[in-house]
Amino acid sequence: MDFRQPAILPCEDAGQARRSLHSQIERTYAILRLVTTTALVCVSATFAGAQELSYADVSLSYDKLTADADELTELNLSGSVEGTFGQFYIGADLSSSSFDEGGADNLTLVNFSLSAGYFIVPDALIGVSVTGISLSDGSDTESINGFDVFAQYDTGQFGVAASYARPDSDFEDFSITRLAAEADVMSGVTVGGIVET
Repeated sequence: MDFRQPAILPCEDAGQARRSLHSQIERTYAILRLVTTTALVCVSATFAGAQELSYADVSLSYDKLTADADELTELNLSGSVEGTFGQFYIGADLSSSSFDEGGADNLTLVNFSLSAGYFIVPDALIGVSVTGISLSDGSDTESINGFDVFAQYDTGQFGVAASYARPDSDFEDFSITRLAAEADVMSGVTVGGIVET
């Protein structure tokens, strides 16, 4: 599917069609900002009651690239939060990017990840994540949803981790197994490795 094809609008005047499409894009940006901000506020409110908020980040960026007569703009809103409730861990990541090529072509990419885990002992965590990617051109949306099961042991000086991921739940033959290890060999020097299959 080619997402770069401009939408065909039932307008007789090309100028009117461009203004109508620009208006649709502005409405889409406004709705996207509202939905993303609401989701981040809800997730942040959940973490307000956490015993320990270990990480939180929200960022907004706007980039504009012009080359000759072509123009590309990107609006990105992303946020991450992690916290613990006793021996339970919960984390969330959300990113939304809108790409506009001069008003005619518009793409929106949304990524999310929700994770939950349990600390068996203070240094050992097991958990699961649900992931999703959505790509929309305004008239059609493609989505990929998957999951990840993980375990890790980290003492601060030494750590090992293993995970099994199925990035797209519709394709059972596609999976990723990851093993990782790292160790502090001296002050300020960490050695590690990752193996993926």
